Amino acid sequence: MKYRGPRLRVIRRFQRLQTPSSQSTLYPFRKPPTRPGQHGRKPIKPTQFGIRLLEKQKLRFYYGVSEKQIINYIKRARKAHEPTDQKLLQLLEERLDFVLYKAGLRRTIREARSRIVHGNVLVNGARVVCPSYRCVAPVSLSMRGTRRLAKRNGETSVSTTPSQYQHVLWRNDGDRDSNINIMLVVEYYSNRL
Repeated sequence: MKYRGPRLRVIRRFQRLQTPSSQSTLYPFRKPPTRPGQHGRKPIKPTQFGIRLLEKQKLRFYYGVSEKQIINYIKRARKAHEPTDQKLLQLLEERLDFVLYKAGLRRTIREARSRIVHGNVLVNGARVVCPSYRCVAPVSLSMRGTRRLAKRNGETSVSTTPSQYQHVLWRNDGDRDSNINIMLVVEYYSNRL
């Protein structure tokens, strides 16, 4: 089940995670960041299990996937002939919502997921309504109704709307903007599956 509560609380909890969320810029960290809640100022001694669990939660929150989806991705990554952590990351970054976010067609992953579910995304000319659709590069993406959405948002210039047709070629492992240790996530699930 996906987390549907306040996102700022989770952003405070993960502290250093650079989330693809427009809300992460709204919270100015004037003081040293503390965990949310009544007991947030008390120092905690992290355990090995707690560190791995936190990395798993970061991964789920960053990519917006459920626990069941992560388990399925881990199982598929184990069957591959590549290292499990690299294959897991590749499977997560080939999701259509993440590809739209990385291509710059949407500002956040949640916004990309919303556009996909509403049927505004065409992949190689066919409409796709599943955010977890696997895009294998190269793929051509186009957005339906971008001018209508721009008018609805009050934007008048064409430069603020996403490009009508976008060819995506990717596999830039160097420009990843999250600080998630994927190996700890794989270790978390190593004795649970």
